[in-house]
Amino acid sequence: MTVLFAILKVIGIILLVLLGLLVCVCAALLFIPLRYAAQFTADGSVSFGFSASWCLRIVKLQKKISEQEIHLSLFGWKIGKKKKRKKKKKEEDTEQECPSGPGVSEGPAENSGTRADQEQKELHQTKSHQNTEKQAKVRGKTRNPGKKSLFKKKSFSFDGISSIITFIRDGDNKRGMQKIKKELLVLFRYLKPSYVRGHLYFGTGDPCTTGWVLGLISLLPAAYTDEIDIVPDFLQKKLDAEIYARGKVHFFYFLRMFVRGYMDADIKTLISKVLNFE
Repeated sequence: MTVLFAILKVIGIILLVLLGLLVCVCAALLFIPLRYAAQFTADGSVSFGFSASWCLRIVKLQKKISEQEIHLSLFGWKIGKKKKRKKKKKEEDTEQECPSGPGVSEGPAENSGTRADQEQKELHQTKSHQNTEKQAKVRGKTRNPGKKSLFKKKSFSFDGISSIITFIRDGDNKRGMQKIKKELLVLFRYLKPSYVRGHLYFGTGDPCTTGWVLGLISLLPAAYTDEIDIVPDFLQKKLDAEIYARGKVHFFYFLRMFVRGYMDADIKTLISKVLNFE
């Protein structure tokens, strides 16, 4: 009996340790913030870079401005590069084993030359035949259009738009839509970066469109920070920008928002109606 109790004690300790580790991991995922940063430059060519890190950069996703590839690193080690290097090495080894050049020949020089000329002539003939066949098919399609293209044309009706408008104006759906609108506004405020700096010198060449673009930019809260210089040019067409932004996000906020929306009856009924809407 003492041996059985000792085994059960050890199993219980192991289970408690595993449960504690699971709780710690869940708490870390919910409460440790995800830090993000983005950089945008435009001076002749447009380039964009970003980075997202979690838990003291244990997990990091990054794309530099000078590169086009996205790198994922875990504990500082980049993932997904070794396979590419191995593939490159294999390709180089195969090229070295099977070289194709003027030094390789299977027979006399004359025979190889005549055979190469014959093969080239045959390739040119087959390509010319294929091109003529493709051109004939295209001409036949343009001259004699099929009946399917005629039946695809349908008369426009406002039934779908009117049903959407009545769905929006329905009194039972207005409460859910107002609550979803509030949640989205709060989410947008939460996701906005905490620090933004840079400059933006732009011009579309048309004073009217430049004014419209300036009006749209003025709606953004980041346009009123002291670290950003926005200068419109109403005469010339230009784009010179360099913007850097960073912030942080907690996963606990998204879980709370999901639970709050799931517990709300108006939002649930609205989502069910939207899913069953025809």
